[in-house]
Amino acid sequence: MGDCGIATAVENQQLYYNIAKLAFTKNYHQASVGYSFYLPEISKDAKMLSANYVASVTNTSAVGLEINYLSKGLISIRNELGALINHIKTSEYHMGGAYALQLSENSSIGLSLKLLNRQSIQENNDGPYYPLRTNHFSFASTLAYYKDIPLSDLSKTVHVGIQLSNIGPASYINDKKIFLPTNLGIGLGYTHRNEAESGSFSACIDINKLLVPTPPVYSSDVTLLAGKLTNRSFLSSLLGSFADAPFGIKEELKEIRLSGGIEYTYADRISFRTGVNLEHAEKGNRKYIGLGIGYQTYLNDQAIGFDLHYLVPFGSYTGVSPFKNSYGISFKFSIGNYE
Repeated sequence: MGDCGIATAVENQQLYYNIAKLAFTKNYHQASVGYSFYLPEISKDAKMLSANYVASVTNTSAVGLEINYLSKGLISIRNELGALINHIKTSEYHMGGAYALQLSENSSIGLSLKLLNRQSIQENNDGPYYPLRTNHFSFASTLAYYKDIPLSDLSKTVHVGIQLSNIGPASYINDKKIFLPTNLGIGLGYTHRNEAESGSFSACIDINKLLVPTPPVYSSDVTLLAGKLTNRSFLSSLLGSFADAPFGIKEELKEIRLSGGIEYTYADRISFRTGVNLEHAEKGNRKYIGLGIGYQTYLNDQAIGFDLHYLVPFGSYTGVSPFKNSYGISFKFSIGNYE
C-alpha cells in the first residue's frame, strides 16, 4: 500500500507500522515469516528476511517478538581510478520485543525495545577472508499510540496512529558519527466494513519525518556557512531536527515523506492493495507505486495465508531505479480466535 499503515496495518504488520495496535489483536497466537529481494538493481545477492510472533496476554494487551536480517551481499570497493581494492560483505539484524496495552475501548499505547547489530567482513581480491571482522552493536526503542473513532454508521471507522521509532544513541563507525533513523510517523485511516459480504474497504495516508540532523553547508576551508553542526547530543539532534536545515523551512518540508494506499478485501479471504510513496529527489527520491495481493483460508479458529508485493518505481534521475523489480512474499499463521 505504498508503505502506508501507521493507522491501518493489521496482524503482524503492526510490529513495523504501529505496535500500539497489537493490543487489539483478535487471536491468541499469530506468526509470520517474510522474504524480500533488497534493491535488486544494485545487488543481485542482497536479501531481507523477517520472522515475528504476536500473542495475546489478556483481552486488552499483547506482546510481540521479531527478528529481521538484511544481507547486503558482496560489495566491491574501488579506488579513484576504478581499480578493485577489496570486497566487503555486510549484514545487519535487529531483534526485540514489544508490548501493547489498551487505554480504553478504542485507544492503546505500545513500547518496543530492540538490539541492533551491523557486521562487516573484508575479503582480499584472491578470495580468502581478510582477518578483519567488525561488529557494531546498539539498541533502539519505539513508542506508539493508536485510536479508533467509530462513525455514526458503525460499519465505518476512522483510525489515527502515531509512532516514534528507532529512538536510540548514535554510533561511531570509522570515527564517523552515525545516527539511527529516528522517525516520527503520523497516520490517518478509514475503513468501511460490509458485514453482509464479509468484505471491507480501507484507505490510509501517512506522513513521516526523520528526526536526525540535516548535513550543514561548509566552505572550501571547512567553515560552517549554513545549518547546524551534526556533532550534537541525541536529544538535541531529535528536537533540533525540525529547524536545522541549511535552507530553512523549504528544505525542512522536503524532508517529509508521504505515502497513501487503498485495500479491498472480499469475503475475508482475498485482498487487493495499491499505494504510492513520495519522497523529494534531494532527500532520497524513494518514489514508487506499490501493488499487492493477499489470500487466507480458515480451519475452525485457525487461519493461514500469504501476501505478495511488487514495486513500480518512477521519477528516477538515473537510467534504472534501485527499486526496479523489487518484490517480496510473506506467510502468516493465526491460531485461536477468542472472539
